[in-house]
Amino acid sequence: MKILKFTRCELVEVKIPFRFSFKHNLAERREANNIIVILHTSTGHIGYGEILPRPYLTGETVASAWDDLELLWWPKLRELSFEARNPASNFFNEKYKKDDTPAGAWIMRPGTTRDYFNTIRPIYDEADHARRTGSYAGLDIAAFDAWCRATNRPGNSMFGQPPAQADLSAVITGGSVRSARRLAHIFKWLGFKHFKLKVGENNDHNRLATVRKIIGYNRDLRVDANAAWDVTQAISMIKRFKEHRISSVEQPVPAEIEASELARIQEETGVALMADESLCTRQDAEKLAEAGASKIWNVRLAKVGGFSGMLEMIRLARDNFVRLHLGVLVGETSCLAAAGRACLGTAKFAHVEYGFPRVLLKNDPFRGGPGGYFGTGHPLSSAPGLGVRLIESKLNAVTVRRKVLD
Repeated sequence: MKILKFTRCELVEVKIPFRFSFKHNLAERREANNIIVILHTSTGHIGYGEILPRPYLTGETVASAWDDLELLWWPKLRELSFEARNPASNFFNEKYKKDDTPAGAWIMRPGTTRDYFNTIRPIYDEADHARRTGSYAGLDIAAFDAWCRATNRPGNSMFGQPPAQADLSAVITGGSVRSARRLAHIFKWLGFKHFKLKVGENNDHNRLATVRKIIGYNRDLRVDANAAWDVTQAISMIKRFKEHRISSVEQPVPAEIEASELARIQEETGVALMADESLCTRQDAEKLAEAGASKIWNVRLAKVGGFSGMLEMIRLARDNFVRLHLGVLVGETSCLAAAGRACLGTAKFAHVEYGFPRVLLKNDPFRGGPGGYFGTGHPLSSAPGLGVRLIESKLNAVTVRRKVLD
């Protein structure tokens, strides 16, 4: 039996301009300011991860995330040892069993994949407790990618789940009615069946009516307020939006508002709420579940602690009969896009988003992303791990600073 240890960590801060700005109530972005994590192993393999700190989610910044990686998470990961057995004899013995909860999660039985996550769990537990899941996420994703490459585990079933595909969700950003009309036509033409409209502006009702008219009533339409309203406004706006047959409302009020108030909004409007900014850690999830505050949870790898956090959210959703949404953060490269796609089949996601990195980013340093430009999210290939490769010249072109940690 081979033992895998992580021998070197490279941190690379990048700034990548967008081809166009992306706007919602909490921010307007024109570039991605991310941290790329590159992990080297004793077996000669390399894994990739990515960090997108968001102060309005976990309070983390690029500066704080860099310090956490250098001073906290990397020193702890470097001390761990992982089994790296030949998957030919054990991979297909790692069966998953589908349950009948709304989350439709696959339950991981004993096997080397579960052993891997049990080994790395103490670091995740510390990050989750400290609410530093954003900085930890990149390390977690890179570590699992490297381990899967070393054990020859295919990207389309990295957790042992059967390969799966999903309908992707098109996101229409904030802006004018004209802009919403144009994007709705484009995404409809491309074949998307699920739509999300960013709201929280004075022209919300007209934009919503316009999008619904264009896409028709046989396509799913939901709205995302990004904490734009107070409780009274939320109830009023959602009741007004109901005539357009929205399937859910994402984060109508700020995260600091009590979960019981979210539950009241959901009960009084009769529309399912999706928690996003209110859901970053296990404690957040437990509070939401206890209050019955939202019927859907937005699980974004970059905010909940990577794959370790995602698996915990799946477990909690399954135990509390909550549906899951697989979301993205604006500005993800193809590395994080592939990490999200690797999660297909681990749960029955209500919606699956895709960040279109090759469209949004002027210079994506990764190749081998999952694609999804015509509304269908196909699983990753059978190549080991995330299957992405780093183009050094493209990375160098967007690098702000770089540091190697041994």
